[in-house]
Amino acid sequence: LWVRSADGQRITASVKKTGPGARPALIESADGGQTWGVLPSPDYQDIVLAANAQWIVTRWKGARPRGERGETKKHPLSAAAVWDGGWAVLDGDKLETHHTQGRASSSFYHPMLAEAEQLHLLADRMLVAGVQGAFLVDPARGSVTDLFDSMELPSELGKIKRVFTLDDGVLLATATFGSFRSTDGGAHWQPVDAEWNVLDAEHLLKGPDGQWWLACQ
Repeated sequence: LWVRSADGQRITASVKKTGPGARPALIESADGGQTWGVLPSPDYQDIVLAANAQWIVTRWKGARPRGERGETKKHPLSAAAVWDGGWAVLDGDKLETHHTQGRASSSFYHPMLAEAEQLHLLADRMLVAGVQGAFLVDPARGSVTDLFDSMELPSELGKIKRVFTLDDGVLLATATFGSFRSTDGGAHWQPVDAEWNVLDAEHLLKGPDGQWWLACQ
């Protein structure tokens, strides 16, 4: 899900089996999610990883301006993030960042990034999370910080499911062994005392009134 207007009324979502031939598609709402319509797109056959008014990133055809067709890649992307001035994608163990102006584009490799499913742009770094854990990545300095390095976890540890960014740098992580909250950028974590901590959280959105909404399976 992507909120595309300041008032929270225009929302874009990637969904399965809605496009022609029951293929993945982009849908959009202009009334805060009350009604939805399918967006015209040349890539219904591809899974959308991220999108905004300027860019779209799909699993097999990569990043490109909205409305343009992309070339099919040899292997799929696992995660992506977009902003007004560029995009970032995870391609295997490579974090590729592209800026349209001002800053040079770059590629950063690290084995701990492989198969990560979450990619978030922070103020000066990127938050990457997946089956191997959650990491703060600074491509400019070549550093990768394991956010769960000093945390004692159950022996039956499953995987990190999702990592979300809240207000004032607060992080929320959901895993197969519970949900956790950090108020210091990931240095320390505390279990979340909430009824949904055992559910499969999929998306987190902030409403125009400042209220956070968590979507669970």
